[in-house]
Amino acid sequence: MPLILNWVDLGNTNLSGVLVLDLGKLQYIQYLRLSNNRLVGRIPRELVNVSTLKVV
Repeated sequence: MPLILNWVDLGNTNLSGVLVLDLGKLQYIQYLRLSNNRLVGRIPRELVNVSTLKVV
């Protein structure tokens, strides 16, 4: 069963580390905000396949 989330706002939440590949499983996400955290590394390629994603 796919995960269905349209809006995820994790900005300013003091996250640290790398983004997990499982973000690519959010097939219907349109908005993903991760700004103002301490994330490192690259944006997972799996997110490229999320055709509904409009804002990162």
